[in-house]
Amino acid sequence: MTGRDIVRDDFLLRIKSKPWLSINYHPEGNSIWHIPTMISKEEKLMLSWLTEFFVTGKGQIVDLGSFLGGSTVFLAHGLSNNKSKALNDIFIHCYDTFQIVLEDKHVVNYFLPKFELDYPLGGDIYPLFKKHTNTFLEYLKVCKGKIENYYPNYDKIELLFVDVMKSPSSYNHVISHFIPKLIPGKSIMIQQDYLCHTSGPWHVILMELLDDYFELITDTSINSVLYFYTREIPQELLESCIWEKISKDKKIELLERAKEKWFLVHQKEMIENQISNFKKSLHLLKYDLN
Repeated sequence: MTGRDIVRDDFLLRIKSKPWLSINYHPEGNSIWHIPTMISKEEKLMLSWLTEFFVTGKGQIVDLGSFLGGSTVFLAHGLSNNKSKALNDIFIHCYDTFQIVLEDKHVVNYFLPKFELDYPLGGDIYPLFKKHTNTFLEYLKVCKGKIENYYPNYDKIELLFVDVMKSPSSYNHVISHFIPKLIPGKSIMIQQDYLCHTSGPWHVILMELLDDYFELITDTSINSVLYFYTREIPQELLESCIWEKISKDKKIELLERAKEKWFLVHQKEMIENQISNFKKSLHLLKYDLN
């Protein structure tokens, strides 16, 4: 084991201990705690801590699914306090459609009323995102539109926050154009919807397929799971992960296998719920085809 390996392992052990939950770590200012968001308090603390203490400038920071800016401002807050001298060309690249559709009943009927927000004109939430992130504009590169329309023009990603895999096409795009930018032995990828009752099966299936190339570091109890990228993924393996190339039986097998890795009751239940919903979707698809 080299000196670099020892430093890396020590730092991963530190992350496993969740230092962002220390009573001594309390990011504040710029109204960051008042922005409407679906991420948890621990996720906010985790994002801020990682950009302040983990990011070194070896690659970009990517926020896939910025929504109203809840994740963005905590990433930016941490980055603004980072003491590294190698951050001159490092930005938080924010991707989102910045659109709410009326068919999204959870957002329209629950989320907006919860935060006393009206349905925006034409469903456009970009003005709200700009308002919430205005203090941190110097750290941001914003990409407005479907993720499938964007091809990152930067070489490397040091920290990847994934909250955009909602369909086969977005899943495939993340695999084909963002994961290959991760740095072996350095990058962290956060799968935000992994531990979520209502999430699709995308995150769980992908991480089972890539199990030999990522080390699970820790989780935030609900929602986010953090992974360390250990070694480069062969291109042919990435291509085999494309959604349409995985059989239905294989997808269910991977979901069931993942469930056995979790020990807390509520986390097992989340994966079980994803399995149940996925099987129902297959049944409905078969019914529609008939």
